[in-house]
Amino acid sequence: MAQLAVSIIIPNINGKHLLQKNLQHVITALASYKHKKELIITDDHSVDGSMEYLESLKQEIEKQHIDCFFVTDKYPSGFANNVTNGVSYATGDILILLNSDVVPDKDFLEPLLAHFSDEKVFAVGCLERTTDDNGVAKEYGRSQGYFSRGFILHKALDAKDGTSTFWVSCGSGAFRKSIWNKLGGLDRLYNPFYWEDIDLSYRAVKSGYTILFESKSIIHHFHEKGAIKSIFSPNDVKKIVFRNQFIFFC
Repeated sequence: MAQLAVSIIIPNINGKHLLQKNLQHVITALASYKHKKELIITDDHSVDGSMEYLESLKQEIEKQHIDCFFVTDKYPSGFANNVTNGVSYATGDILILLNSDVVPDKDFLEPLLAHFSDEKVFAVGCLERTTDDNGVAKEYGRSQGYFSRGFILHKALDAKDGTSTFWVSCGSGAFRKSIWNKLGGLDRLYNPFYWEDIDLSYRAVKSGYTILFESKSIIHHFHEKGAIKSIFSPNDVKKIVFRNQFIFFC
């Protein structure tokens, strides 16, 4: 397999507390990768000191042969815009998109990247481990799309039972940058959040590319109170989800 350059992109908005908990695990995983790598954190106009915290880490990160860029928007712009901002700075062949509330295993990169020896592969998703509200361990990352009552919906599939998936999450997935650019990346119509990565995966498959799931690339997802839950009410989130489902179907 060719030596692929990797760009890890983490979108952030008022997530300093998450970065303090989780970022070092990302750095450790990236430092173990033997080829060109960079870390890009795009900030959506945080007011919690996120950027100041990141700047305090920059010198130590660069000592581990990781190029790093921390960039911010002047005004809140939404998830698709924030990720797109990060991609505009990326020089890697492969974009690794991670949410700020996930912790990757140290060796999660190699199984993901192995799939990109096939030039038709656009994206590969990770296995996510988490716990539900009752503390029960869950694994997910694979899904199946289906049509019901005028909507295209999706449901979870067994995370250990195959490589097919309906979509690859932009919170825990790898994407080939050249194809990302051909497809135009995330559609800003879906701002502020949700369904933009389903739309991107769907457009990729319709364009003849392949998306996959890799159970050996493991991340741990800690569903802590982040920007969405702190800014938007449950009712607001529900309305945005339904609106974006309509946008996707249309």
